[in-house]
Amino acid sequence: MTRLAIWYDDDDYTSLKALRTAVVADLNANQLKPVIQFGMATNLPSLVVAQILYGDASRAAEIEARNDPRNPGFCPLQVEALAE
Repeated sequence: MTRLAIWYDDDDYTSLKALRTAVVADLNANQLKPVIQFGMATNLPSLVVAQILYGDASRAAEIEARNDPRNPGFCPLQVEALAE
């Protein structure tokens, strides 16, 4: 197996370093919401879970997309959601 050496010049390094700095600054500025784990005693429909977590049943699609239940009428006992 042959190894291929990749050499970057100073301009490439400077550009990559500036890009990394910009990405970190943007992520810090937007303050992404953390993901939480929510445990339930019984299987509930995604509409009910959204109402309990967010006070807004219209966000049921978000719960379904994040947890991919077999049937939206029966979410798993452990649900992942965005913290509010």
